[in-house]
Amino acid sequence: MMQKLTSRKFWVAVVSIIVGILGVLGASDDTIQMVSSVALILIPGIIYIVTEGKIDSAAAGAVDMAALIAAIKKYFAAEETESTSEGTTTEETASEEEVSDTGTAA
Repeated sequence: MMQKLTSRKFWVAVVSIIVGILGVLGASDDTIQMVSSVALILIPGIIYIVTEGKIDSAAAGAVDMAALIAAIKKYFAAEETESTSEGTTTEETASEEEVSDTGTAA
């Protein structure tokens, strides 16, 4: 039954039945148009949001957080060793650029 509730065809059929009943009961054309327009706009949007929420929550549950944190730590450790192995700091690089621009040390 839950799969039926996320089917757009099912909701189009429900809206069609409601619009038909409103027509039989003598509702004005403006009312019928308003009901069908609002329903056909809101229902697919709500179904999309609910369905994507379920997909996202299932995907979040499938993530191994310990492995993710370990990979992030490993990445930043590699970045840190890479920057220290170059042997220059930002200040040293800036002074070297000043020397090369002016020809003398600052």
